[in-house]
Amino acid sequence: VTAVLTPSFVSPTQEQLEAVDTYLDIGGAELLVQYGIALADVREIFGHLIDAQGCSHVKVESEPTNTVHFQDLVSRLLQKETKIASTTDSASPGCLVISADPCDSEAAAAACVLIRKTKALALATKEGMCFLSDHMDMGVAGHCRAIGSARGLVVMLSTGTLSSRHQLEIIAYVMGLKEKGQSPATVSADLLGFSFPSMHYFGQVLPQIWPEVNEDQVRHLGT
Repeated sequence: VTAVLTPSFVSPTQEQLEAVDTYLDIGGAELLVQYGIALADVREIFGHLIDAQGCSHVKVESEPTNTVHFQDLVSRLLQKETKIASTTDSASPGCLVISADPCDSEAAAAACVLIRKTKALALATKEGMCFLSDHMDMGVAGHCRAIGSARGLVVMLSTGTLSSRHQLEIIAYVMGLKEKGQSPATVSADLLGFSFPSMHYFGQVLPQIWPEVNEDQVRHLGT
């Protein structure tokens, strides 16, 4: 067993381990209990994992948020060089575009799995697949242009989506295109932990994340 430690990981306190059912991610402990794994077992194994008892640790210097980061991590875990493509395909007209919160490692991991499976099943378009997090140099405007000429779009909705101005701007843009009948075929993938926003979010939280947001963009985010 190998534990990957990212910069954002903070080792839990003893009090948190005692209340492991509330410390773990949404539904984490409950999902294990239904398979006969008691909370005491979860607490014990989690403690061993953190203390590297019977396992090893791999530390990464930055949060893995794109395909290059994860491919490099795979190389380290396998302890050998693997063939690493620099990025996913560039944003060419007719491609399949994937959007995720550019700061969310979990969303990026899900996107990388999707990309790998799609290519393995030969489901990608001939124009290729473009994971926007691989091309952050394009900026929001460039990402929006890529989406405007794409054949399809997959939006990964994660716990960080509603606090990511970058992804919020993209979602508002896409929904604006959809309103005009000009958007690519779009599929949203809700990851564990994502919750649809409340009225409080639109009135109090969103203006702090995106001060320049206008009424049309708010309406697009709420549709």
